[in-house]
Amino acid sequence: MIPPREIYPSPAVQFVVFELRYPTALFLDRPDGREAIYERLSEALPLLHTVNMVQLPFASGAGSIGASLAALPSSGAAIRMLNRERTRSATLGPTSLQIEISIYEGFEDFAASIRQVLQAIAEVGTVQGIERLSLQYIDEIRIPGIADARAWTTYIDERLLGPGLFHEFPARATNVSADYDLGEGLSLQMRAASMPADAQPTVSPAGPLRLRSSGTGPYFLLDTTGAWTLTDGEVPRFIVDNVLELCERLHDPLHHLFESSITERLRDEVLRRESHE
Repeated sequence: MIPPREIYPSPAVQFVVFELRYPTALFLDRPDGREAIYERLSEALPLLHTVNMVQLPFASGAGSIGASLAALPSSGAAIRMLNRERTRSATLGPTSLQIEISIYEGFEDFAASIRQVLQAIAEVGTVQGIERLSLQYIDEIRIPGIADARAWTTYIDERLLGPGLFHEFPARATNVSADYDLGEGLSLQMRAASMPADAQPTVSPAGPLRLRSSGTGPYFLLDTTGAWTLTDGEVPRFIVDNVLELCERLHDPLHHLFESSITERLRDEVLRRESHE
């Protein structure tokens, strides 16, 4: 039975990314347009930087599904705004925006941040439509004493641990991926991997945001992305409530997928323990 949206005291989620792509919005390519948006968001996201590339902090060679977004070019200058704690940021360019959180406090909190940024954009200028939207969750699960892939069997659903063809040999790592078509332009991608002891973290601690925790392997990686992509027909209008409704439709299967991937032992022994952050 999948529990409701429980906010765990010690979550395994390292990074959450919302991305929206849209036709070129010229006001986001002008300094006065970006300045007007910053003025509306400066209380929540006061630290301002100009960037030429939208760079997500996935470690090089980590093999993450989301790593393909790690050097997403912008057709012009973009701005990155961060809170003082460096735990959430918004990066805006003329063709895309990303909102990132490294200290995740539940979907409702994340959706509120998305709404705040979208509303600021809508107040400043007109975005003519939306072409792609995605939510990505990176979870790095670390448990002391895990030595090889088979040791995860009481914490992770066995279907995610790969085929056990050679039980006489320890498996250093396993890797399972899936791509689901949810219909109506919605899709879900998943990668589940037991990472070996020498594996670098999937989310690089050298990125602009401060991570809750980090370190090398061994750890278990759950990398899930839900996306809506325009396939044909009319380009939907940029309406804040409609964008958030799409986020909700993507989050529900992402939540189900994560909860289906873990066991009650992981919830009780790891995720529900009081955080010492």
